[in-house]
Amino acid sequence: MVSKDEYRYKVKTSSFYRKLKSLFKFRNFSLKNKLIFIFIFVSILPILTLQTISYIYSSTSIQNKISELSHENLLQTEKNLDTTITSYQNLVFQIITNEEVINMTKKLASNSLMEKINAETFLSSELSKQIIYNSGIEAVAIISTDGNIVVSDKNTTSPISKIWSQYKDPREIKAFSDAIKSDNIVIGSYKYSNAGNNKNLINFSMRITNLYSVGSTSGVIIISIDESVISDVCSFLITTKSGYEAKNATFVVDKDGMVISSPNGKLIGNKIFKNGEGTSREKSYIKLISDSSVFISKNFLINTLYHERTGWTIINSIDKGYLFSEMYNFQKVTVIFGIIVIIFSILIITYVAYNFSKSIKSVVDTMKVVQQGELTALVKFETKDEITIISTNFNRMMGKINELVEKLKYQIELTCIAVNKQRKAEIMALEAQINPHFLYNTLDSINWMAIQKKEYEISGMLKSLAQILRYSINKSNEITVLSEELNWIEHYMFLQKYRFNNAFEYKINIDQNLLGFKIYKLLLQPLIENAIIHGFEETKKDGLLTINIFKESGFLNITIEDNGKGIEKQKLEKLNDILKANTMTDDTVTLGIGILNVLERSRIYYGQNASIELISELGYGTKVNLKISLDNEIEVTNENNNR
Repeated sequence: MVSKDEYRYKVKTSSFYRKLKSLFKFRNFSLKNKLIFIFIFVSILPILTLQTISYIYSSTSIQNKISELSHENLLQTEKNLDTTITSYQNLVFQIITNEEVINMTKKLASNSLMEKINAETFLSSELSKQIIYNSGIEAVAIISTDGNIVVSDKNTTSPISKIWSQYKDPREIKAFSDAIKSDNIVIGSYKYSNAGNNKNLINFSMRITNLYSVGSTSGVIIISIDESVISDVCSFLITTKSGYEAKNATFVVDKDGMVISSPNGKLIGNKIFKNGEGTSREKSYIKLISDSSVFISKNFLINTLYHERTGWTIINSIDKGYLFSEMYNFQKVTVIFGIIVIIFSILIITYVAYNFSKSIKSVVDTMKVVQQGELTALVKFETKDEITIISTNFNRMMGKINELVEKLKYQIELTCIAVNKQRKAEIMALEAQINPHFLYNTLDSINWMAIQKKEYEISGMLKSLAQILRYSINKSNEITVLSEELNWIEHYMFLQKYRFNNAFEYKINIDQNLLGFKIYKLLLQPLIENAIIHGFEETKKDGLLTINIFKESGFLNITIEDNGKGIEKQKLEKLNDILKANTMTDDTVTLGIGILNVLERSRIYYGQNASIELISELGYGTKVNLKISLDNEIEVTNENNNR
């Protein structure tokens, strides 16, 4: 049950929201505000909408064109990359298919020192030629299966290679182990540091096998090229017809997430994602570009292309801020100019609306004065527009009203005289009405006459009738206790038994602790009357009316049950639906006057803290269950009584 404080809070809150809602209703605006609003809605809003749509369309169109051009360049980059990779792959095939190279690689593992020296000398000479003839190669190495290595390094004339010097056993080199497991050329990245100089290399490695003996492996060749070779192939600029060059950057990432090529060399060799994280690759690419610090802004376009031969992903990024800088500047100028125009327009419409509403306000103010009773007030006007016509007609109307008021005063004086005469006649008529005490005394006299004639049954009926009348007429909406209400019900059912020739009996079962429970007078009588009249309509004998009053689950339960003819199922469902709604509707009349009376009174007295339910079966009787909450009994009854 809702407390008083909670109820007041809900009422105040709902009232506040209603006021707030009404404040923003267009019909509650002043005339001046309505004119300003209409001007903004009809003129300024469409212009702003058109500009916004135009800007979005233009930027989207340019972005799509740039993306298309970027994709075309990526395809061209892919072709260039294929050409470059193919040239180095052909070089690998050229070396590993040289019979002398194959034989000398075998001799690296020979037990003969002379053969081993000859092999190293020959291979070193052959590998040096490749570096001389191919500027992009940083180093070429042949590693035998027993761990001997022959290296030709571009940056040193000594037989000791700086590139692979960190490995005690060359077979630990990843390019070697990957090539041993594969039948094809393996491409991978490698990052090394020597004397503070960092170098990023791309390795092409493949097994060296005997051409005439399938499955025999004598070693692995590794050709290492500078990463700049790949970067030069992949880098490009987007050029428009006007010669505009957009800032862009290209990155290459392998299938394992390793950065192969980047404008920022520090990022090469870093892993930006792990295998299996396909859903996060787009975010990884964005982070890679951000970490590279290639662009000042963090707003850029990204296009990617998967290279099937290598498993690499080519990522091209374009500085969106640089591309759209002129458009952004133009948009800023347009917005600033638009704001100035809007402010200027609002000032003009406000001035016009103010002068227009000022004339109307004078009429409204005069009407308010008249509303307070000053009928002689007139509108003062200075303009010569339509408002002047309204003001003139209003002043004329007030003049006629003053004339009518004077005439009405005279008529009222005459009417008062006639009313006084009529009131005196009504008072005399009221004094002549029968006093209820006269009715009680008359019934008492009839009762004594019945006793004198020994008509004791009639006497008993007269006594019950007198008690019923006295109880019913005396403040019928007063609060009483259950014991007094049940005493009256005893008299009422006593008379009904005689009326129906003792066709039914009745029982009243009540928890003695509930006799003092407060209840409104005559609340149960309509339900009992319904049970007797409708329930025992066709009953000649053996009728039984049972009233049970008990407390259960915080409710006072009053059940009135008869063994009469009952109610049809369809009609019963409809009646219960109406009772559950607990509101008065057009369909409520189907309940009958008795239950309608109880439903309306319980709704007024108890609100949601009372309910009525019908339980019936055709041919077996009907039970009416009235439930009243036991919570806050005194407070509820006192509140309703004070009404």
